Amino acid sequence: MILTMMNTHKAFKSLQQAGVDERQAEVLVEIFAEMQQEHSLTKADLSQAMEGVVKGQQALQTRVDRLEDRVDQF
Repeated sequence: MILTMMNTHKAFKSLQQAGVDERQAEVLVEIFAEMQQEHSLTKADLSQAMEGVVKGQQALQTRVDRLEDRVDQF
């Protein structure tokens, strides 16, 4: 959160230095901050993704084990 706040402040100042009106700079920074937050991942998102990866890895390992058993029987 602090990083986002510092980045938005920097963006605001950069826009002002580039000649953008203060209110326009505020609105632009708000829009960019909202877009960034909408596309950022939360810990819950990452946890859920990792659960999917682990389940996929476990399923793959099960298939490999079964295939090894079949090869051993052959």
